[in-house]
Amino acid sequence: MKVTNFKVTFDGRCFPMPGKRMDDLAWRLIHGDDNPSKIERILAASVISAYRYMIFEDPKDRNYVCKKIKVASKKYEKQLNKDQ
Repeated sequence: MKVTNFKVTFDGRCFPMPGKRMDDLAWRLIHGDDNPSKIERILAASVISAYRYMIFEDPKDRNYVCKKIKVASKKYEKQLNKDQ
């Protein structure tokens, strides 16, 4: 499993990393100017893609993916706290 502030990658799959960064992105897309940056558009597209995957994927696989993302998120948060 590979974890960054943008994404979590495992089993050949890649999903956006949940957390404050996504909250900030949502706020900027709703309340910011009408010209999101390329990285903001890419992040938004990855969230849309992940949402579609979670809705239509087999429930067993969806639960597996959610569990892996939660573990990755906790691991990333722990590393951030350790670095401070």
